[in-house]
Amino acid sequence: MARSKKIRAGLFRKYLLATISIILASFVFLGGALLLLVSKLWMDEKMKLLSENAVSVAQSTSNTLQNDFSSGVSLISVQLICNTLMQTSDAIDADIFIINHEGDVVFCKDTLQSNLSLYTGYCMVHGNYKISPDTLKKSLGGVTGYTGDLDGMLGDICFIVSAPVRAGEEVLGVVYATQPILDGLAPYILGIFRMFFWAALLSLALAFIIVYLVSYKMTKPLREMSQAAKQYANGDFSKRIPVSKSLFMNNDEIEELVIAFNSMAQALATLEMSRRSFVSNVSHELKTPMTTIGGFIDGILDGTISEDKEKQYLNIVSDEVKRLSRLVTGMLNMSKIEA
Repeated sequence: MARSKKIRAGLFRKYLLATISIILASFVFLGGALLLLVSKLWMDEKMKLLSENAVSVAQSTSNTLQNDFSSGVSLISVQLICNTLMQTSDAIDADIFIINHEGDVVFCKDTLQSNLSLYTGYCMVHGNYKISPDTLKKSLGGVTGYTGDLDGMLGDICFIVSAPVRAGEEVLGVVYATQPILDGLAPYILGIFRMFFWAALLSLALAFIIVYLVSYKMTKPLREMSQAAKQYANGDFSKRIPVSKSLFMNNDEIEELVIAFNSMAQALATLEMSRRSFVSNVSHELKTPMTTIGGFIDGILDGTISEDKEKQYLNIVSDEVKRLSRLVTGMLNMSKIEA
């Protein structure tokens, strides 16, 4: 009995764990796919935002420099360009600067102090920046966007967008807009992951309850059949398994199995009744000839039956013996059929 309970509990537990594992694996896969898609969308949006602002700064710088093209860059133009770089950089949380044809930074947001007066000295942030000729050559052709560290100058992997500053057909310089990827992506991904985690945890708890109830409902007929089979082994064929009509078992294999099991039980009960009736009848049929044989033999032995009638009664005994032989043969045939 203990082994039977262990087997039934094992079936229910295995079914439950398998279903929960599949659901958990599905959530992990969906979570990973969601994070990848969201990351890709976020990166595309950031790159698009940097491109739009880089092009806008390039256009604004081009308009400002064209006004001073013949007389040289005035102090007011420098202030306007640097102020535009500072405001745009702060608005999109990026670093935007402009380089010349030699790859040196000529305008940046750190050129101005808070009172919009020019620094008189060296820019501590962009003074060491030097764009390589190969990188500069790619930037002169048009708006480009990629990820990297700008020849090691940025330190971290960043979004990098470049847009040439043109005056007619002439390229006056290149606007570079950079933004670190991890600084913005990590908090964004963490927020998405936190929301998905709590939603998945709640969904898993609800799924666990539903799967537990469904698993218990679906394995209930199997548990009842196991108990009934033990009663049948002890000769009690009275138990029947109820055919449940529910959402979880309606015209399915388990219902068919229950119906077949009940039919088998009915057939076994009928066979058992036939066997008991046969044994009872055979017992009665055996008792009559044995009584007759015993009586006649005792009569011959004690002299009750005269010698001239012994042959008659011995013929009767012979007929009864043949009758017993037929009954025994019938019983042996029945045993073979049951086996």
